[in-house]
Amino acid sequence: MRKSVGPLRVRNEDPNQQTRGGKRSSSGSNVRSSSGSRLSVNNRQSTGRVSTGGRQSGIPTHVHRPSTGRPSVGRPSYGGQGTGASHKFGSNTKNMGIPSYGQLNKRHSSIGGRGRTTVPKECRPISDKSYQQRSIRKLCEFLVENGYPCSISHKVLQSPPNKEYYKMFEFIYSFLVPGIKITKPDEEIPRIFKLLGYPVTITKSAMYTVGSLHTWPGLLAALIWLQELVISIQELESGDDNYLFTPDDDFDSVPEDKMLYLYVEKTYKAYLSGEDEFDSYDHALSQAIKAKYCGGSSSGDPLADINRLQQELELLEQDSDLLPKLKEQKAVIESDVHRFTDYLNKLESHTKTQLHQLKEEDEEVSSLNVKLESLSQKYENMQVICENQALTQADIQRINQMRKDLQNQIDCREKEKESLDKEMWKIETDVAKSREKIEGISREYNSLAHTLKLIPSTAENAQGLDYEMKTSHQSTMKDDMENMKVSLTQFKKKCSAAVRRKETEKLNQQSTLEMIRETKNEAIEENNAIEKKLKQKEEELDGLKKMNHREIQMIQEEIESEQNIILELQKLSLLGNQEALKDLRETQKNCEERYVALDKMERISINNLNVLVENIVQHKTTQQFQLENYTELSREIHKKLENDYKDIC
Repeated sequence: MRKSVGPLRVRNEDPNQQTRGGKRSSSGSNVRSSSGSRLSVNNRQSTGRVSTGGRQSGIPTHVHRPSTGRPSVGRPSYGGQGTGASHKFGSNTKNMGIPSYGQLNKRHSSIGGRGRTTVPKECRPISDKSYQQRSIRKLCEFLVENGYPCSISHKVLQSPPNKEYYKMFEFIYSFLVPGIKITKPDEEIPRIFKLLGYPVTITKSAMYTVGSLHTWPGLLAALIWLQELVISIQELESGDDNYLFTPDDDFDSVPEDKMLYLYVEKTYKAYLSGEDEFDSYDHALSQAIKAKYCGGSSSGDPLADINRLQQELELLEQDSDLLPKLKEQKAVIESDVHRFTDYLNKLESHTKTQLHQLKEEDEEVSSLNVKLESLSQKYENMQVICENQALTQADIQRINQMRKDLQNQIDCREKEKESLDKEMWKIETDVAKSREKIEGISREYNSLAHTLKLIPSTAENAQGLDYEMKTSHQSTMKDDMENMKVSLTQFKKKCSAAVRRKETEKLNQQSTLEMIRETKNEAIEENNAIEKKLKQKEEELDGLKKMNHREIQMIQEEIESEQNIILELQKLSLLGNQEALKDLRETQKNCEERYVALDKMERISINNLNVLVENIVQHKTTQQFQLENYTELSREIHKKLENDYKDIC
């Protein structure tokens, strides 16, 4: 039974030809190389790597583990087929990612994953910027954590040069093959990726343009794949049982899968060594299972343990008030812990402040000590001078009196200085206030000068003079007044003359405007009178139309009556046909003559009405045209007045 997960050591029959890997049989007991040699694993463990004539192969093999009823924890491959360890190495489960002898000789079989003719597609979003940034971050963290000798940064990994990529690949690959030196990276790196089972083809031309936009995402993804492969192998070689056995709920107990695995391993070793009975191993397994599930009790009777546990359970159920009490105690303890933590935090802050104050006081004490030493030295010097000098008591009193007088004079001078300082401060405040007022006046003056086009000197009304009032320490208001008073008086005279002229023009324009308004009002009144006349004529026309209509109706009624009379006369034609015919003709003539006269009167009235309407319309159009002219003229005058007023202002 092979325990290590490291690569196998297989000696090939031909020492000159390097064997890239082995193939493990389905029983897990024997390993065959590509040339057919058999390696026995009886009574020994694997030594770690495949030996090829004194050299170590840099290609790790994959170990097929028996299923333990749980999913594999390996990383998924990118384009490979299968699960578990085959996902990590990107190949099918038949050869476990190890190239066989036929693969090295470029002989591809049509059976299995290596015999496929289709090129695997890249399923990772390598062109996505966010994916590239995450990959760069992972790669940078891996290189920094594992002690990459060269300096590396995110900016360099955005588009690294060829040499930097070769160094990073050699550094990561050295975890699989320690001490590897790649002499021709443009040829060896694609070949190594192919031998490791990387599903995507890396061309030789991509090695010449590593940092370009179309090749760097694929090469970055290949480096991330190699990094994950190294991390997976390191985790497997670290002997972590979580990859092999189902983790148990108890943190300090051995999983049952591991117990069975160790039992099978020990019995198989004993079987290979020639033993036929395994009672001791069975007894050890039963003791381990009892210790796991029975709590490690020393008594061999499990029924007694069960009875004892039932009695303990009944006692615990009887004591029903224990849990609330414990909860209350827990709450009290938690509150005490919280209060103590707050108190400790306050104590820490208080100690920090006290330490800071202590440091400050120490510094003050040290400075005072230095001053004390200097004063003591001065006192000693003065004492020596006093002892050495030959002065009488009267001289000393006289000197002390002079010192007191001088001290009094100094005090008086200091009081005078303080009073003078106060007066100076008041004067300075008054000066500052007056200066602020002056600056406000100067700002108002400058703004008015800007509006009057006096500032700057190149303005329209400046005439080459600088009218700007400047408040500075060098110039005073008197200087500005003397410089600008003459020019301002002249400008004021000009402005007053222009204002008078504009006012006279304004009065003239207002008088003309009033005249235009009067004419406009007269025209409006005439227009209203004409409209009234037009309405009267229209009413007269309507009356004439109604009268004509009534006359026509009366004539029609008369015609109808005449026709009735004719009918009556026709009935009486037998009595006087000739007289009736004469009367009829006369009446018809009279009717026709009267009808013709009425038609003439109607035509004449219609013609008169049309002429009257045309005259009224013409008069109305002329009045409207005159009104429009007057309104335009009044607008122009109003605009002129506004412009003149603006110029004056």
